[in-house]
Amino acid sequence: MVPRGRVLPRIPPMAARAGRFTGPLWPSAARSSLLQPLSVTATLAVCCFKCTTCSSYGVPPSPWRNSSCVHCAAAQIRRAPHSGSLRPPVSKPGELHCDLKGPFAQSINGFQYAAFFTDAYTRYMFVHFLKNKSDIVKATMLARAEFDALVGGPVDTIGAPLQRPRVRAVHSDHEGGVVSHAFEAFRARAGINLILSPPHNHDLNPILERVIGVIDTLATTMRSTCNGRVGLWPWFIMYAVNVHNCTASSMGSSSTDAQVSAYQRFTLKRPKIMDLVTIGCRVVALKPRPFQRKGDLSLRGWVGQALGRSLTSIGCQDVWVPAIPRVVKTSSMMCDEEYLPWWGKDAHKPLPGAFTSADT
Repeated sequence: MVPRGRVLPRIPPMAARAGRFTGPLWPSAARSSLLQPLSVTATLAVCCFKCTTCSSYGVPPSPWRNSSCVHCAAAQIRRAPHSGSLRPPVSKPGELHCDLKGPFAQSINGFQYAAFFTDAYTRYMFVHFLKNKSDIVKATMLARAEFDALVGGPVDTIGAPLQRPRVRAVHSDHEGGVVSHAFEAFRARAGINLILSPPHNHDLNPILERVIGVIDTLATTMRSTCNGRVGLWPWFIMYAVNVHNCTASSMGSSSTDAQVSAYQRFTLKRPKIMDLVTIGCRVVALKPRPFQRKGDLSLRGWVGQALGRSLTSIGCQDVWVPAIPRVVKTSSMMCDEEYLPWWGKDAHKPLPGAFTSADT
């Protein structure tokens, strides 16, 4: 750009009228106010120092070193690298990093998006499924309610309870629902601060981007393992989130202990994992009493595929029952983790180390 205080050389008006000036001129579509143009016929075109692009068109170099042509700058601009230093890590739970993933193929219950929320201090993750992007306000309300219900209450050195953490801020990129008036009204009522990353630059919201990458990899692997249906993707993502929350993982910039799971860091309780059966394996689920018949020797259970913990109920499992077909919830079931029905004739998948002596 032309240094401040410099004035571009002007063509004498009489010389321009007489046609005695034969130097290159800016075309009317390429003139810039930064070059202080006088008129179409009276503005001398100058370019950045040693600019090969403009010199090929006969535009002389600028007489001032380190000046630049605005057109070359606009054509060659690239994304500026960030410094690599993140904000100081938070010292307690309460800052949720939020992002949407989708659209997915429409699930059997109509969902197309997944809203992820990760606590920056503990790396505990919440996920809620949406039918439209505009449902992000409702999803944030549900995540906040889930946060308040699950977060552990700390105690001081003598065992006296301290104030329970609350959601103080939401960190997100420029999603339409997040910058909407409805979301702003919700934040005003709840007293929640909004932190926005620069638009079109996901690298500056790294905590959630990395966790979402881990969840996406886990869910994809689990669906491929059992050859599951695409329409059941919310259960695969929820299963991956449950595995992430119950597993010790890297903490990045957080100061919490990486040797314990995110669930334990967040709730101050140890996680339960024995109910995380192999997703997609064959199960027998107990029928509710209205579906049981007496006197006709009908079965008391449905045969289906396990989908993991229920999306909406506590202490029970979701099961896909092809005979109905629908997803049922049950707290009484038996499973065979070595049989994956969606593979058809190749459904038998022995677990590692489960071979008998006859197989060797």
